[in-house]
Parts: sequence; C-alpha cells; structure tokens
Amino acid sequence: MERLDSTSTQHPEWKGWALIQPCVSVGHVGQLAIDVLVASLHAERLCSFYHPSLYPVCGSGAYGDNRCLNSALELYVCREKKLVLLQQRSTCIPGKQAGFCTALSEWIERQSFSQVVILSSLDSQARRDSQLHGDQLRYVCNSAAERQMGEMEVSPKTLLWTYLEPPAEPSSEAAHMLGCGLVKRMLSLLGDRDIATTVVFPFSQAGVQCAEAVQTVARLNQWLQLVQNDSGLTCPASWAVHMASLTSGPQLVS
Repeated sequence: MERLDSTSTQHPEWKGWALIQPCVSVGHVGQLAIDVLVASLHAERLCSFYHPSLYPVCGSGAYGDNRCLNSALELYVCREKKLVLLQQRSTCIPGKQAGFCTALSEWIERQSFSQVVILSSLDSQARRDSQLHGDQLRYVCNSAAERQMGEMEVSPKTLLWTYLEPPAEPSSEAAHMLGCGLVKRMLSLLGDRDIATTVVFPFSQAGVQCAEAVQTVARLNQWLQLVQNDSGLTCPASWAVHMASLTSGPQLVS
C-alpha cells in the first residue's frame, strides 16, 4: 500500500496515457462504472493507496479473486489501452475533502496523463422541467479539454452529448451539480494545472444504480472505444446481488 502524497511512485511510462476515476456521488454511478471498466478490460491491479482523508474500508475481492482484499482507493492499469483506472470505495471524512483533492490532483500532475475523465452523477431531483425528458447524460470539461476535443475525430462534441446547462438563475446555484461529490473541486484543481479533464455524469437517484453505471460506460465507450462493442462490457462478480436492477433501471437515451 502506498501513501497518496509526494512520496507516491511516479510512472514515466504513463506519460500521454488517460486516467479514468470516479467521484463518490448519488447512486454510486461513477464507482460502479469503474467496476465495469476494470472487469471488462481485465485491468491489472497495481496497488492500493492510503490517504488519511478517506474512511478506511476493506472487503473481499470485488472481481472474483478472493485472494485479494479491496480497500478505499485502488489503482488498476490496462496497458493495451494505455489507460489507468482509479477506484475509490469510500467517501472523504467531513472537513478533509480539500486535502484529499489536492493530494490527488498533485499525483495526477506528476504522472503526466494526457487526459482525465471523471465519472460521477447528478441528483435527478434537482432537474429543471426542460431536463426531465430526452438524454439524461451530461458532461462538463475545462478549457484544456475543450482545446483537446477540437483535435479529436470522436468526442462528446461530435457525439452531440449535452453539455450541462448553467443554473437557470443565481438563486439556483446551490442546486447546480447537486449530488456530484467533489467534481467541482477536482475540475478546478486540474484546470489550474492545465490538465485536460472531462466529467461525464447522468442524472441519477439514491441507491445502487448498476443499470445507469453500465449505460454510462456504454456511452463512454462511444467516445473512447475501449471495447469493440457494448456486448464486451462485463459486470464484476460482486454485483451478483444487484443484477436484477440491470433489467429494471431508468434508461439513458443515446
């Protein structure tokens, strides 16, 4: 286990690779989506991270290998796709979010990733009337990602994804991006470091939203082309208790 600080291992071979990470959010969509990516890409577990801002957790192997214990913050790598996956299984201790976000953004900067994708979710109860129908997926990005997308053949822009609408009026600012966790803070910190960062999040609700996680990964796959087609997406063994939700959850319109 490594500490998430300035002593963490730097990986020069990752320069130019992509990082996908979750933010703990409503419905756990981002974390569940990382589960799907790890299982689908057969990503290699590299290490666990320790940071004092996170509640410690420990559980049996999420991906079917009971010889391995899972912890609060874990790192996976898919060398074939030049992709690093960060899984976060617990939330921050109240009042310590800033320290965790700073340490994580500094670690990301040291690895020289070409782009960062944050998977999260938005509280569906905070939707405006105009957001109740149609595509329930949204994205936001910083200026570095905007420049990068201008050079991509396939991007959220070319796929006509909906950019998250601004608050309807100043008084509704508090409800804007409600439920998305530490997204605003991470987007700001990575933007200050000029690291191309895109946040992908559906509107969701409380619970364990496995269906929305799979649908979010399917949409992400349209952009990043991580598996050949959606039939290549695999749910991890630890989802056995929640599999019923995959046939009954709300749909994201593509």
